[in-house]
Amino acid sequence: VRFLISMNKNEEAEEMLFEFTKLLRNVLPKASELITLKEEIEVVKAYIDLQKKRYPNQFEVYIDIGEAIRDIKVPALILQPVIENAIFYSMGNVEGKGIININAYEDINDVKIEILDNGKGMSTTEINNIFEKKEGINRVGLINVHERLQLCFGKDYGIEILSEEGRG
Repeated sequence: VRFLISMNKNEEAEEMLFEFTKLLRNVLPKASELITLKEEIEVVKAYIDLQKKRYPNQFEVYIDIGEAIRDIKVPALILQPVIENAIFYSMGNVEGKGIININAYEDINDVKIEILDNGKGMSTTEINNIFEKKEGINRVGLINVHERLQLCFGKDYGIEILSEEGRG
């Protein structure tokens, strides 16, 4: 926002501030509680809108959430850190536009949420490093989400990363 203002792009800066305050209004009061998946998706949409202003025409996000599971309760802020990683760490090497798909569906007695991208992918070593809690700014959000899911739902739940280098 600061750089937009310094370049006299005040209208764009105003739009970014609006999106940022909308995100904060959605996030801050609910950060430590369970919310509906529908509410969580609204937070993610606000975050995506903000990032699209920062990185125009660089990526698209498609969301497919089954109607029957929109009202399930999830910990707040479980999707935003994953989407953030997909945007910042995955899209950098994509030829053309980055694509992120968010899919949520029932799977027997559980709900699965998948976040797929066409980014650079990760090696097995990189995936293992995330869960070994090696320091790194891009790992903190994923570890936090993984641990909060396990605290809420048990050790059988959390994040599972399936990736190959060069394949998203």
